Amino acid sequence: QGPEARLESKEVARLVQVTLDNLPTSYATALEWKYIHGLPVKEIAARLQLGLKAAESLLGRARAAFRDGFSALTGAQRTGTP
Repeated sequence: QGPEARLESKEVARLVQVTLDNLPTSYATALEWKYIHGLPVKEIAARLQLGLKAAESLLGRARAAFRDGFSALTGAQRTGTP
């Protein structure tokens, strides 16, 4: 990777972290367990003391919230809006 690609990669990682930091704790935790630590939904459900369907639903809402938050950040960044 060249310097430009590394810089872009670091910026994406920063935006991901900012997005996670602005989500409700249960959403951020579930997403981190699923996508960073690779835990199965069954394990996430157990850790959150939820049923399997409730954990699946929470992950769906968390993904949607992440998508919205990340889009808002990247859109604001492109337009120069804080």
